[in-house]
Amino acid sequence: MVFNEDILSQIFEEIDDKNSLYSCLFVNRTWCVTAVPILWRNPNPHYNFNLFVLYIFYSIKSMKVLFDILLLLHLLEESRDTFKNQGIDINYLITEKYKRPLFNYVNFWKYLNLTFIDNMIYNSGIKSPSNIYQNCPNLKYFKLSYNIELLISELENLLINCKFLNGLVIDNSYMDELFILLTKSSPITLFKFEFFTYWVNLKYIKLFLDNWKDRNPMLLKLNIRDKEIKQQLEDLVKEYKVRGVIKKYSIGHSKININEDFNWN
Repeated sequence: MVFNEDILSQIFEEIDDKNSLYSCLFVNRTWCVTAVPILWRNPNPHYNFNLFVLYIFYSIKSMKVLFDILLLLHLLEESRDTFKNQGIDINYLITEKYKRPLFNYVNFWKYLNLTFIDNMIYNSGIKSPSNIYQNCPNLKYFKLSYNIELLISELENLLINCKFLNGLVIDNSYMDELFILLTKSSPITLFKFEFFTYWVNLKYIKLFLDNWKDRNPMLLKLNIRDKEIKQQLEDLVKEYKVRGVIKKYSIGHSKININEDFNWN
């Protein structure tokens, strides 16, 4: 039996189980076209978020066009100017070489949850270094909370390609390789650092600071969860402040707040 879109729509409206609606997306085009407007009225992450994201990627075949789906093609001109002022090339992101999304998803939205949008972008990988340095060469500030061991090569490319980067926040338990990388590849503009970690090897921090002489004095925040090493770290950092390598510093053991901006003067 074949149902037309009107009948399918009435049936789908009565389905309370969102998981069942998601399965309708893959039956055929008619079922998909009918189910999408209902699902996108309120794309709540509590409703099988992983399958929701999987469908998006299945439909558009490109992470860059995820921006297109969410907002970019629907931004007011003033909003586009805001992105441009932050060094994000909207025209590059919305390029004809990528297929437009199958639906105008934003038109279906009845409830706009900005936290959901942020989480969706974050979990989809758009914030990975490779996507950022390719599309945002004028980036000035970057916050990363990933496994540095897996992303170290991409992070190096970001440092090399983002010539205007001046602030970096890293939350990771493995910092030794990071300090070696920063010693070697930090752009001349970079001088604000905030690190969150469980433990740190003083040897690599010393190497990092030794190689910072003759550069712009840094602003340094270190949040170390191992309280035993805190005093040693404080003594070391004070020494480099006297030398003029560090302009201002803060040492603590708090956890990272992903919503807090790095705002040091």
